[in-house]
Amino acid sequence: MAARFRCGQVACRGMRRRKTMSIKVALASTDGKVVNEHFGRANGFLIFDISETGFNFVKRVDVKPACDGGSHEAGAFAQIADALSGTKAVFAAKIGDGAAAYLESRGFSVFESPCPIRPLLEKVVKERLIPEV
Repeated sequence: MAARFRCGQVACRGMRRRKTMSIKVALASTDGKVVNEHFGRANGFLIFDISETGFNFVKRVDVKPACDGGSHEAGAFAQIADALSGTKAVFAAKIGDGAAAYLESRGFSVFESPCPIRPLLEKVVKERLIPEV
């Protein structure tokens, strides 16, 4: 199951403190300002590079949405996971247990975090959080 947290708190499974970090994360957002998209409906993810000094937008990765009117296309989760390879964590406004379990089995940390992007990433940097390798 995906870790859930509000914008002001971080209690994330699969995360630990480290002295240094440099990771890429994927965020499901329709407007580039808020994590506001359900994982299964996302047609793209914003990729950010996070280091101990801050974060930078890297690129947008377009994907075919996994959900089609409530059902899932066979192989859709795998296609999205492949498209997001190189990232360590996925943030979405909502994500189903099946999708979260699949991503976690592929090594991603998964978070439900319907939050503004900037404060969310600032919190990750400030707390020096990094997915376990």
